[in-house]
Order: sequence, then structure tokens, then C-alpha cells
Amino acid sequence: MDKKLYDKRKKPDCKKEQQRKEIFSTYSELCPQKPQDNRLSGLETGNKKTGKSGRIYDKILVWNIPPRITCPGVSDWCSTHCYNADARKDVYTIDRWCENLWDFHFRLPELKDKIENQINETTGRCAVRLHSSRDFFSEEYIDFWKEIILEFPKVSFWGYTRTWNVPCLKDNVNELMNLNNMQLFASYDTTMATSVPAIPKSLVFDTRENLFEYAVKHTDSIICPEQYGRVESCADCGLCINRIEEFYGSRKESAWLTARPEFRLQNVTRDEFARYINELSERGISFNYTLNTSYLGNKEQIIKREEEIQEYISFLIEAGVKTITVSLPYMAEIIRRVSDKIGIEVSTIAHLDSLTQIKIWQELYGITKICIGLNKNRDINFLSAAARYCNEHDIVLTLLANEFCGNGITESDEIKGATGCIFRDHCYQLHSAGYQKKTKLHKDYPMGMCIASRKSKSVWLKMNYIRPEDIKRYNEIGIDHFKLTGRTGSTAHLQEIMRAYMKESYDGNLLGLWKHLETIKEEKEESFRPQVYIDNKKLDGFVDYWFENRNHICANEICGETCKYCDLFIKRANI
Repeated sequence: MDKKLYDKRKKPDCKKEQQRKEIFSTYSELCPQKPQDNRLSGLETGNKKTGKSGRIYDKILVWNIPPRITCPGVSDWCSTHCYNADARKDVYTIDRWCENLWDFHFRLPELKDKIENQINETTGRCAVRLHSSRDFFSEEYIDFWKEIILEFPKVSFWGYTRTWNVPCLKDNVNELMNLNNMQLFASYDTTMATSVPAIPKSLVFDTRENLFEYAVKHTDSIICPEQYGRVESCADCGLCINRIEEFYGSRKESAWLTARPEFRLQNVTRDEFARYINELSERGISFNYTLNTSYLGNKEQIIKREEEIQEYISFLIEAGVKTITVSLPYMAEIIRRVSDKIGIEVSTIAHLDSLTQIKIWQELYGITKICIGLNKNRDINFLSAAARYCNEHDIVLTLLANEFCGNGITESDEIKGATGCIFRDHCYQLHSAGYQKKTKLHKDYPMGMCIASRKSKSVWLKMNYIRPEDIKRYNEIGIDHFKLTGRTGSTAHLQEIMRAYMKESYDGNLLGLWKHLETIKEEKEESFRPQVYIDNKKLDGFVDYWFENRNHICANEICGETCKYCDLFIKRANI
């Protein structure tokens, strides 16, 4: 194969047909005819870096086409250091990649069927790596993958692109990036660093030494764990594949409409908020605004301020908010008077715990998303049924993963545990009604009751959290959206939590996955040390009990008496 031909590349013209002509005129020089066997290669099984299967993903599939000639956004540095260029030494590999490109150009329907069949034939959790060799080179090619990705919402797709640097393809790339199950990174090198857009980024280096030197100077960057031996492959990691889909929260102006007291919310102006939403959008992340108060006041107060609520909802829509979270049906009623387009999520505060409730919410208010009641996190039969129902009715089902809400127990030795907090509803009501830092009821009721009960390891195990390592078990029953709490915590703490759940692995104290109640009123999060230490890794296998005994429902037991599983696990695992 002639190296000069192999290195040939052009920026594509912004006309679709011209893009095709430029790519395939070069391709025809490389590979003038389809091999005689006329096979369709389609997707390949994972390579050494991605792995073929692992702890996180049961199947990794890979798609490649010839490098350089299909890289419209390539820089000179990238062309010089392209590691895929070495593939030309392997005639079989480059010929196979050329076949894929040929199939796209001349046998598109058959190729699409081939790829779809390959994905359909997989079992378990599947991910597809697009382009360990090459890039998105035309509108038609981007649309091809967009159609496939949309057809498989439960499959994770990920890849890296420099086509963000091609003006006529930038909008198409953004559409691809915004798909819920597509994680697309903007690849760049130091020669083009100043022009990189505000989307997830991947900085490329020529040597490992340069990579680590950059990482030391830029502590906000994440080095691929496989590159320095932390994991064996992508199939065992998932850091690039799992995606942050949305942020959520609220402003101080709307404190009376939320389940947070005013002092816990940021005083952000409307203009600042709109700019924030826009920046998130540029990164492929939507915003979910919480109007999740459980107390709107009496009827007279609601009537008096309804126009004010409607005005605020209109502002949120204009600012670019995609979803509003509510816990009260009447709040959903007001939202639908303003717009029938904006998404509505039912908060965990609403305690959704039956399919009938989900059905009624959707029929009345056209909800698009739900966060199941926290106490149902270990009711596997119900969650399985809810996942099936939501999937059939285009509702996104979400579970609150790192909420360590207390179990309503006291310091009394006679009360060993409980599975439903008797204070939870009143806690939300008091927060919704608003209070100041200095406001205290008896024993700082009700949070003081929770704090006083958290002195034993047994108490912590009985809470309905979902560990990062347990995400896969919930994926098995059709749940792949998880909500992380702690939005009023520090940025560093939130980053630690998000990384743990994206990697589906956490080393350290289980209690580190949560913003502790003791830190809510006082800014001492970084210095706070919980009284209890539970090695998170020692809880491996803990949640399996509920998946293997699906008729076991904690609410039907007297915790610590008729069921002692958590206490026995502590002893067995030497926690």
C-alpha cells in the first residue's frame, strides 16, 4: 500500500455529495474493489484495550474504518503521531477496515442490518466503541450511526472525535453527542488546545511521560485507568461509557417551591442561571429544576401566588430547563397549564410505590420521568415490574442511589432497626416550609433524631442506598438511570461521588458516598469525620440477598427481629 496515498486527506466540503466524493476518491486508490468473498464484516469483538467482556460490560463491540482519509478534523500533529497508522503493517486489519468503508458506501442497508443483528445477538450488558480507528467524516455517515444508536437505547456507545473542528459537521456531531446513550469526547492535542469546545474532552499525547506531566498540572483531568494499569480493559472500567445525563437543583428565589430551606440554596441571578444552563447544554447535559416542595401552603396562599408560580415556570422553560421535578400533583397541574411540552419528573418525595400510581401520574400529567420511593430500592420484584412498565410507556425510571436517609430509630438498645423512617415525611415538610440555620425544635427535630441513631454499623447497612458496585445488578432488571444526592455539598466531594458511580467502584468508607447531616448547617464538610468506618469493598455481595430472594420485602419484616440478615452479614464479613 502506497504511504502517500494512505496519508492523503482533505477537509470535506460542506455539501454531502462532495464529502462522499472526496473520501471515496481517496479510498478507491487505496482499495479499488471489494474482496471476492463479498462478506459483511460489521462490528468486531473488543481489542486488547477495550476488552471483549469484563466486570462492567458483558460484551464489547468495536467499529473501525481506515484512518487519516476518514479524519476530516485531523491536525498535523495528529497525523504525525497517529498510532493507527501502524495498522498498515497488518494487511488483514487495514483491508478489513477498508471493507467496512466499502460496505458503507455501496451496501448501506445490508451493513445496517448486519450491525443491528450483531447487537441484538448479544446477551447481558453491551457497549459499542466507535472508531478505535478513524472518525465521523460526513453528514450521511453521522446520520447512519445516529439511527443505530437511537434503536438501541439500552446499549452504551462511546468514542472520540476531531470532527468538532469541522464547521460544516459540527452541528451533526452535537446531535450525536446529545443522545442519551452516546458518550462522545472531543479529541485534541496541545497544538489546538485553545479551540476546543466546551464538551467532554480527551487530550492526546505522544508519550506516557507527557501525559503524566500534564495530569500533575491539571488535577481536574482523568487519566484512562487502563493506561496506567488500574484496570485491565474498558469492559472492567466504564469511566468513559457511563454518562452524566443531567444536573438538578434550584435557586434561592424559588426556595418556597422546593424541599430545601433557603439557606441551603445559592443566590444565583436569572441571567447567571440561564448562562449556566447554556453551558451545560454545550456539554450535552440537560438541567432538571426541582419544584419538589411537599407543602405549598393553604388554599388561599396557593390561589394568591399561582400566577407567580406560572411566571416562574415560564422563565425556567425560556432559560432552557428540560425537566421539572415535582412531588405534589397540584404543582404538575400548574406546570401543564403553562406548557404541555416540558418534561415532568415525579420526585422520590412522592413515595411512588405502585404501578397504579405511575399510571395515574402519566395519564393526568404526561410525566416523562420518575424517581421511585427510596424505601423500594430493595424490593426487586416491584422494581422489575416498574422497569418493564416504564419502558413500555416511555417513562425514564430513576433510583436515588446514595441517599442514606435514616431508618427512624433511636439510641434505645431495644430498637434494633427499621425499614421505614417515621420522620421522613415531616422532615420534608419542615424543609419545604423553610427555616433558618438557627431554628431548632426539640433535639433539633427531626434530623437530630437521625444523627443520634447513626452510631452503629448495623444502622448504616439497613439504609436503602445503592453502592457503585451494585449498579450492575439493577441493570440486570432493566434500570440504568441513577440519581446522586448531595447537591449542596462541595465540588470536590461531588466529583468524588460522581467518579465512584461512573467507575462503578469505590475504595474507602461507605459513608463517604453521602453528604452527612452534621455538615448541612455548618460548612465543615472537608474536616468532618464520621464516627463509623465501613470498608465499602467488604460489602461486595451484600445486596445479592435481595436479588436472589425476590419475595423478601423488608417492609414485611420487623427489622432486627424477624429478619437479622444485615446484622449477620456484618459478622460474616468481619465489618
